[in-house]
Amino acid sequence: MGTAGAGKSTMTSAFQSWMFGQGYDAVTVNLDPGAINLPYSPDVDIRDWVRLEEVMDEYSLGPNGAQVTSSDLMYLYIEDIRQSLEGFRTDYFLVDTPGQIELFAYRDTSNDMIRSISIGGSAAVYLFEPHLASTPAGMVSQLALASSVKYRLGMPFIQVLNKADMLKPEVRERIMRWANPEVLYAELTSNGGSMNNELGVGLFRALECTGEAVRLIPCSAATMEGIEDIYSAVQALFMGGEDLDQE
Repeated sequence: MGTAGAGKSTMTSAFQSWMFGQGYDAVTVNLDPGAINLPYSPDVDIRDWVRLEEVMDEYSLGPNGAQVTSSDLMYLYIEDIRQSLEGFRTDYFLVDTPGQIELFAYRDTSNDMIRSISIGGSAAVYLFEPHLASTPAGMVSQLALASSVKYRLGMPFIQVLNKADMLKPEVRERIMRWANPEVLYAELTSNGGSMNNELGVGLFRALECTGEAVRLIPCSAATMEGIEDIYSAVQALFMGGEDLDQE
């Protein structure tokens, strides 16, 4: 999951390809009723039950209103979706969530859906948009949003700096250094006391109170960098670092 344009669908496709290359099976699940051109063929597709354009027509809604209505309608078909998932014998389900994360992560129906379709252990992989994370204020904003989503979902959470191949080496290195809270704080306070900086420092202090270390996994669907690291992080969460085939 992540903000619109973070690369969720492309990463879903790349992750499935990587899993196949490792000899594991992975079933893809599309939960975006407004998806048009996906880079993979979903094995389970919410559009079989709810389509954004049909909701717009039936309820005379614009795109934004239809997104809200669709997120609620999706829950009506949760048992059908769950039965579809249970029909697969697979190692992993890769769930591609809607681009409008505020609708998906902050609505009770969506949270209930996530819990209902969680078969076995489930983790959220949150994609940071690299250009938004390339300034101290942008980085703090993304960390705040990610922390808010993590709090809402209440499940294991893996943070990924996506599209890392699109960043200049020095920008990427700077972003990765901000995983150290002291470095990020120094960057926030280095440009004086503007209102934006004060807000950034306030957000930073709020995040600091959680006591959680920031860990970002640099990743790229284009180069396949970091996908194995995400897989390893999942193994560490649920299997103590042991590989799937060592069960």
